Amino acid sequence: MCIRDRPYSQINVFSWKDDVNAKPSKYAFPIAGKGLWSVLYGYLAIDADIDTIVGISFYAHKETPGLGAEIEKAWFQDQFKDKKIYENGQVADFKVTKPGLANNEYSVDGISGSTITSKGVEILLKKDAEIYAKYFFNKLKEIDYETYKKALSAKTDIAPFDKWATTLVEKGYLHNHTNAVHGHRH
Repeated sequence: MCIRDRPYSQINVFSWKDDVNAKPSKYAFPIAGKGLWSVLYGYLAIDADIDTIVGISFYAHKETPGLGAEIEKAWFQDQFKDKKIYENGQVADFKVTKPGLANNEYSVDGISGSTITSKGVEILLKKDAEIYAKYFFNKLKEIDYETYKKALSAKTDIAPFDKWATTLVEKGYLHNHTNAVHGHRH
């Protein structure tokens, strides 16, 4: 089943709490899409306001070192912080521009010499943001406690992430709002 056709209870969304008793302050969800040579896999984190990006990371790809592989570098990822992915409950017209042309809260500079990878990042962000908009703007407050409890034991099959997530769940900081976390498929 394509992720965009899944029921809310099967969409992978993680939340971060600054305090165990607080409401979530951030959410994260998996992102994936085509680069030049491979599928790019990562996570996008957004603020509790649901509009603002707080971070992006890519954990798997086979892009060219020194070119498209720059998506995993801090200089590329850091420019997403405080940009807007949603506007008025809709996916914003977010752009990954040619280097030096990003000029607003809906754009970042692409990677010089990596037009296809940069465009791939733009496309996957919009595509996955559209899928998750349904969750954020229609379902976020309707999660039942049993679904939530089941979600806390779900795994992604990505060992480093699962270890990190398990530690945060045990400390009460990370809460998975799904009951079926078994990788990211579109």
